[in-house]
Amino acid sequence: MVSHLLFAYDFLLFSKANFVEAQKLLWILNTHAKAFGDEINLSKSKVFFNRNITYSARDDIAQILDVCLILGTGKYLRLPPTIIGE
Repeated sequence: MVSHLLFAYDFLLFSKANFVEAQKLLWILNTHAKAFGDEINLSKSKVFFNRNITYSARDDIAQILDVCLILGTGKYLRLPPTIIGE
């Protein structure tokens, strides 16, 4: 199941970290873009993982989504991603 939070023009999408869920996220993003005439800027998009996922799975999912992988650095709304992704 995919969950979400919306902040103005930002989306936080939560899902299980696996191939099937990554494909669902792509479908959701593409469907949203088509429905609202938006274009998702993947170069500004990031993916965060909790610490229980392997590095190879992190890399694979980030590659599927074609987004930047954040390894515990950076912040969103002044919160570290480890808090957001837990």
